[in-house]
Amino acid sequence: MNHFFKKKILIIFIIICFIFLLFFLNKKKNYNYWEENNCSRGVPEEIIDINKVNDYIFKIDNKKGFGLEEFKIYDNQYSIGHTGCSNFDLKFLIQSMGSENIDLRDHIIGEFNMLKIVSKSEYIFNDLIQNFENLESIIYNLRNYSCNNDFCSFYTVVLEPLEFNGKEYILVKINYIL
Repeated sequence: MNHFFKKKILIIFIIICFIFLLFFLNKKKNYNYWEENNCSRGVPEEIIDINKVNDYIFKIDNKKGFGLEEFKIYDNQYSIGHTGCSNFDLKFLIQSMGSENIDLRDHIIGEFNMLKIVSKSEYIFNDLIQNFENLESIIYNLRNYSCNNDFCSFYTVVLEPLEFNGKEYILVKINYIL
């Protein structure tokens, strides 16, 4: 009888452990980075109007706190990463125009204006346009911080020259923190 009683307790213990394991795994499966980290913006939503672009893809990774929008406007490929609680990463290629920084700045402002047209929210691109218009030139690794009406934004710009199919391009990577 004592041996039978020990087996019963062991079986009950194993069942309880299994139930707790299932509960824990189910909780991890429903993990939401933005809720767990009390992010004010919540789960990222698309900022691009899918009806105004081509080849649109939007992916969300709730566990890592990352969303990715990829799309084309004409033949240009763009990606917007939604990272963490308040970061946006914008990446696009522009054809190299030599060492004229003013032309490069104007070209990037033109890209922002095009992205603003296909965006659901103009705020991000208006803010970047306003900040870039105040720059005299763009260097290859720029960090800028600006405040407007007690609201501050910070962004970095990294320009990486690269060659693709015999043409020279500049990969523009902008990290924008709201």
